[in-house]
Amino acid sequence: MWGDKLRKFRKEMGLSQEELSEMTGFHQTSISSWEKNSYPPLEYISKVLSVIKPNMNLWQFFAPEDLIIPDVEPELKIFIQKYQKLPQEIRVQCTEACEAVLRAYNFGVERGKSS
Repeated sequence: MWGDKLRKFRKEMGLSQEELSEMTGFHQTSISSWEKNSYPPLEYISKVLSVIKPNMNLWQFFAPEDLIIPDVEPELKIFIQKYQKLPQEIRVQCTEACEAVLRAYNFGVERGKSS
């Protein structure tokens, strides 16, 4: 399933497994194996996406293909783009701060979940 998606992206870029191997540092036999397997390691998916789909993040990769992402205000899109460029430790702090605000206003937010 996920391996099929990665294979599709690799082929869309016109890359062989060997070429992708050189670009990512993963051995070609590993790439072949992961493309046949439904569950390649996350670090592989992340690295490959950075090479063949640099504008796609992991949540987009794992989202169902028929997922409809609602239109959002341009300001929110800018905010999301800036957020995604922040270092991981800062993103974690931002997420924790937002969750604290939501909890303070009784939105019942648990880590990574909303109700």
